[in-house]
Amino acid sequence: MGRHPGARRAVLALDIGGTKLAAGVVTEDGTVLSTEICPTRAPYAAASPPRP
Repeated sequence: MGRHPGARRAVLALDIGGTKLAAGVVTEDGTVLSTEICPTRAPYAAASPPRP
């Protein structure tokens, strides 16, 4: 599978937390192409004690 002329390399970054999910697409030069944030369905996750 080859690259298209003019295409930029990018990565998908995921942050899976206790209160929200966040995702972003960033190019190799640091340009942010897209972001999305949505809350999780665990309203008490942030109040839970940390695991050892």
